[in-house]
Amino acid sequence: MAEAAGAFVTRAFERMLKDSAGRKYSDLQKALKVYLDRSKNPEKPSSPLSSKVQPGKSGSQDDRLLAETSGSEGDQSSMEGTLQTHLMLVRSPNHSVPESNTGLSAASKLSVAGHTLEGSEADLVLLPLRLAFETKQPRLVESALDCLHKLISYEHLDGDAGLEGGQNSATATEILNMVCACADSNAIDSTILQVLKVLLTAVASSKFRVHGECLLSSIRTCYNIVLTSKSVINQATSKATLTQMISIVLKRMESEAEVERIEDERQLSQASGGSNEDSKQLGSGTRLEDDVVSNPDADSASDFSQVPEVSLPQRVSVSVEELQHLAGDADIKGLEAALVKAVHPGGKKAPEALDLENLTLAERDALLVFRTLCKMAMKEGSDDVVNKTKMLSLEILQGLLESVNHSFTVNFHFIDSVKAYLCYALLRACVSSMASIFELATGIFTVLLLRFRESLKAEIGVFFPLIVLRSLDSTDSPLHQRIAVLRMLEKVCKDPQMLADVFVNYDCDLQAINLFEHMVSSLSRMAQGTLNTDPSNIALAQNVSLKASSLQCLVNILKSLVDWTVTQQHTGLMVGKSVSLGGGQYMQWSSAEDGSETMNAKDEMQADQFEKAKAHKSTLEAAVVEFNRSPAKGIEYLLTNRLAEHKPASIAQFLLTTPGLHKSMIGDYLGQHEEFPLAVMHAYVDALDFKGMKFDNAIREFLKGFRLPGEAQKIDRIMEKFAERYCCDSPGLFKNADAAYVLAYAVIMLNTDAHNSMVWPKMSKADFIRINSGSELEESAPREMLEDIYDSIVKDEITLKDDSQPLGKGSWQKPDTEERSRLVSILNLGLPRRKASVDTKKESEAIVKQTQALFKKGVVKRGIFYKAKQMELVRPMLEAVGWPLLAAFSVTIEDSGSRPQVLLCMEGFRLGIQLTESLCMDTMRYAFLTSLVRFTFLHAPKEMRSKNVEALRTLLALGENKPEALQDTWNAVLECVSRLEYITSNSSITVNVMQGSNQVSRDALVQSLNELTGKPTEQVFINSVKLPSDAIVEFFTALCGVSAEELKQTPPRVFSLQKLVEISYYNMARIRMVWARIWQVLSQHFVFAGSHQDEKIAMYAIDSLRQLGIKYLERAELANFTFQNDILKPFVVLIRNSQNATIRALIVDCVVQMIRSKVGSIKSGWRTVFMIFKAAACDTTESIVEIAFENMEQVMLEHFDQVVGDCFLDCVHCLIAFANNKSYPRISLKSIALLRICEDRLAEGLIPGGASKPIEITDNGTDGVAEHYWFPMLVGLSELTCDPRMEVRNCALEVLFDLLKERGHMFSPSFWENVFHDVLFPIFDQVRNAGKGSQKSEAADIWLHETCIHSLQLLCNLFSTFYKEVSFILPSLLGLLLDCATRPDQTLASISVGALVHLTKVGGHLFDEKDWSTLVESIRDACYTTQPVELLNSTN
Repeated sequence: MAEAAGAFVTRAFERMLKDSAGRKYSDLQKALKVYLDRSKNPEKPSSPLSSKVQPGKSGSQDDRLLAETSGSEGDQSSMEGTLQTHLMLVRSPNHSVPESNTGLSAASKLSVAGHTLEGSEADLVLLPLRLAFETKQPRLVESALDCLHKLISYEHLDGDAGLEGGQNSATATEILNMVCACADSNAIDSTILQVLKVLLTAVASSKFRVHGECLLSSIRTCYNIVLTSKSVINQATSKATLTQMISIVLKRMESEAEVERIEDERQLSQASGGSNEDSKQLGSGTRLEDDVVSNPDADSASDFSQVPEVSLPQRVSVSVEELQHLAGDADIKGLEAALVKAVHPGGKKAPEALDLENLTLAERDALLVFRTLCKMAMKEGSDDVVNKTKMLSLEILQGLLESVNHSFTVNFHFIDSVKAYLCYALLRACVSSMASIFELATGIFTVLLLRFRESLKAEIGVFFPLIVLRSLDSTDSPLHQRIAVLRMLEKVCKDPQMLADVFVNYDCDLQAINLFEHMVSSLSRMAQGTLNTDPSNIALAQNVSLKASSLQCLVNILKSLVDWTVTQQHTGLMVGKSVSLGGGQYMQWSSAEDGSETMNAKDEMQADQFEKAKAHKSTLEAAVVEFNRSPAKGIEYLLTNRLAEHKPASIAQFLLTTPGLHKSMIGDYLGQHEEFPLAVMHAYVDALDFKGMKFDNAIREFLKGFRLPGEAQKIDRIMEKFAERYCCDSPGLFKNADAAYVLAYAVIMLNTDAHNSMVWPKMSKADFIRINSGSELEESAPREMLEDIYDSIVKDEITLKDDSQPLGKGSWQKPDTEERSRLVSILNLGLPRRKASVDTKKESEAIVKQTQALFKKGVVKRGIFYKAKQMELVRPMLEAVGWPLLAAFSVTIEDSGSRPQVLLCMEGFRLGIQLTESLCMDTMRYAFLTSLVRFTFLHAPKEMRSKNVEALRTLLALGENKPEALQDTWNAVLECVSRLEYITSNSSITVNVMQGSNQVSRDALVQSLNELTGKPTEQVFINSVKLPSDAIVEFFTALCGVSAEELKQTPPRVFSLQKLVEISYYNMARIRMVWARIWQVLSQHFVFAGSHQDEKIAMYAIDSLRQLGIKYLERAELANFTFQNDILKPFVVLIRNSQNATIRALIVDCVVQMIRSKVGSIKSGWRTVFMIFKAAACDTTESIVEIAFENMEQVMLEHFDQVVGDCFLDCVHCLIAFANNKSYPRISLKSIALLRICEDRLAEGLIPGGASKPIEITDNGTDGVAEHYWFPMLVGLSELTCDPRMEVRNCALEVLFDLLKERGHMFSPSFWENVFHDVLFPIFDQVRNAGKGSQKSEAADIWLHETCIHSLQLLCNLFSTFYKEVSFILPSLLGLLLDCATRPDQTLASISVGALVHLTKVGGHLFDEKDWSTLVESIRDACYTTQPVELLNSTN
């Protein structure tokens, strides 16, 4: 490789010499021979020509060259002249050539790559190449180009082409110009390719440097080849070469900038003295903030440092409608003026020529190239070459912007160049009617939006409405524009940072358009197909494509918002601590880069400021809308929300500066006669400045802000105030305000008269002067002034029309004819004529002038760009666009059957639900979910289509992957699942699905439904274990509701009931508090299902309840907990309420199974078990009673120790209930026997079950534990003594008194008193009350004869046995006996007397004197009571 260049040049020169033989290229041949001879024979002597040419010198190298190239005497002089000319071109003015062997030196240097040819060495090599270029012969030119390519690529040539004063500048410039000249119109394709190769090598070379005009010349050459060449290969090669050349220039600039940056950092580090602290301070001082990027034209601090409450925004932004109007007319000058005013509020356009003095050489080259490309993209004309030039320039510009280093997206020089040239090139391209140019414009704007938005905030604020919103909003925009814009949006909407930045910097800015919100709304309308109502305008396929692209953009926006929240949560920029704010959940965040509290506080404050700014802007927009409906209500809304102070000046400022207000409404409000509106009108006029204005110009300026109302009185008040104000600002012009008032009125009338076609005849100048002269000439305006005013008004109409909507009338405007008729009838005030098409230019100029005026008035802070990084921003973003998104998805899925569009809508629904759930936006989440449920069409299977299946699939996927998002919509979701199962399991419904479609489609749909019935449906229930506590309760509640509806159907269904059991198993491991809430819902539903009139349904519910009960009993229960009791309570309710013996038997069987399988685990559940057995004991079905008692008996005999605490009493009550069953004496007797067992265990001093706890009889007479346990048992036995069955009552009587006799010594006196009064004495209530009726019952008679005597004897014996403990009961006992003895029934009386005698016999020896006295008195009283008074009286 080292000898490649030298050998190649030699061979090329030999080939060129051969190719030039026989032709008239003698100069070239001689030059070639000189080089070849010198390189081979360096010792050849000089020719005598040298002394002839340069007498007095030993002979220079140039002289030798001239001498050696001479052939004969005949052509000697001509050769000398030719060679001398070429040598003079390559030599520097003061360059001296050594007389050494130049040919040998050149050949030796060419043999080693990187050795530079200098002076005569370069001349010797370059001379043949120049001569070859001049021949224009393709073979020679190509060989010369090839040689030059090798010389440059092997770095044998050094120079600065195009740089004045640079090294070898003239030679290098000449070489490059000659190369460019080879690519003329006559050049063949192979020559063109060689030229491109040399140019690219030259631009890329580090020694042969191309600058300035030479660089531009190289670029122009490539341009010409692309545009004029007929060879596709040459065009492609030239375009690639051009792209690489520009890329090289930019990379060179970037490398130079990087070197400078490193050098600056090194100098800063050295200046800091090595101190770490100083270094850190310097670093922090020069660091670019992440969230704020300042433009070079920044003139102030943040717009959002504080949210104003009273101050109102200045009218400074160019409206979307105005930009669209200008673009629609292709008014380039108007658009440029609007752009200048929007970007440069001071009205100064960026300089046309760049200031290159302070730039480095690489920066100059790059910016010159950039400027050239922009100018070529702005070429005027519409022929093919111009259009191709524009397209090529725009294409290269786009690639340049895409490839530039990120540091240059905020580089001031580069950004200034973008502002100075690219924006105007883009402005022309975006209004072009050519589809390819507009598409390139969107591509460039995409790059600016994605990469340069930090530095081009104001420019993007102009171009976004012009390119994006204009195409989306306008119904007249060409199809290719919409397609290009939608393709662009599909790309940019994937960038969440871009969307957040746009929202923060425009939607949250009071002085900017809501770009993000407007874009989404327009996309939504386009997706719904509402922009084009005439199907003939666009083919159906094209319309479908537009809608699909719009949907894709909307889905990409939602994806970006989701990605934004996820990214901010997982990259450390946020700290996930939920806090409640504004009725929803937000994420409290802090920066991970800087852990300082100061940075966190700053970020939090900024996030709050953005949110407040957006809220303030939204409130202000709402006030504008309200004002445009009703001015009075709008002002009230303004004051209520504290957007303005309750002062006339504040309201006037609002009317003057707020964009979007309808001017007719402003006029109506200013014309009102009430006190406050009148004061506002005065403040409004006083805020205007008419100093130095002519009268007609003052009226024009005055009427720009509003439209005169339609009532004469209102106009009178307004013009009166105007006259006063004008006289104040222009003193001396009118003697009094009356003259100004009359003139103002006359000007309005003249304007209507002159420009209203309905008015005839027209007012003449004399008439106008006469109207304003009046009777007192000294008070009138000067005649010259009146004539000037007349001429001005007639020539240029005062436009009263509202100019806020130039594209068409708003909904508040009345038709033109109606307006004219109304105003003509009132002071002859007319609206302007309709503008013809020829007036479009004039209207555009007026709009631009107004825009300029607005920007001049506003004090705009244009330099601050905010880089969004707060996750909280997603919430206001979604609040702004959520409803348009929902509308787009809903309308599309309802109207469209296209599968791609349906899938996009489903993705949108999924993302919307996910996002609203994470942001706790419950209202919007509910709207998304209910819409999705509605589109399943499961309620109308005949109307189902494949799109409805996709909706169902999406819904089930949400239940599987995002179950926590469903929340309050679980009822609708589970109802869909139930309907799905019903449809797929019912063949009669399946055959009717998708009516009107072919069988193949119907079969496919049914198959899809069957697939969804499987795993997707099951996953909904399986994933219920992932739900949080509150959500799982909602889930169970919803499923119970769906199951209840299923059970009401005919025939009833148990699908959801089955799922209830399944998910109960899945969620059994939840904590007790949560499960208690779940069971509260479940138990009520199981009672409902178990009470179903269909026996099978009821049995299934009860069996399911049994399964759950057994499952839950596996969980250990600690002492004093009662949840087992709650679990089994539904069985109690069911067995008590059921009228079906089979169901009651099943309940008993279920309880028996639970006892047998989980007897060791039952704790508090025993109470419920005994309650169930007690209910069964009262049953009339023998089998139920038998089964219940058998298991009761088994529990008593085998598991009595487990009946703990209060459950003992439930056991006693249950046994008493069995004993009271009148149908089965055997069971009653056994129950009494089991009661005796209970008594024995109780008497042992142990509370049944668990730990020992002796019964304590207190000394103070309280019964404590004894009465608590003994009393229910004694009362039960007492009641059994009155049982109609003799064996049962006798058994109960014996057990009762035996128990008292055996355990009475354990009872306290107070307890004995209770026993006698509440247990023993009530035994005889039946016979004591028997005689009070008209006739004695048979049961009382039987008990009297069979049981009474024995009972009284046992009572007396018990009294005598425990006389010491119960002696105080004697009066009561005597009262019982004597009460019975005094009854009319002789049997009862005799039995009672016998019992009294028995008491005296068995206990009389224990009576003391007091007791005997009581006994005697009681007998005496009884005798008196039973004395036959009537008989004795009759005897007497």
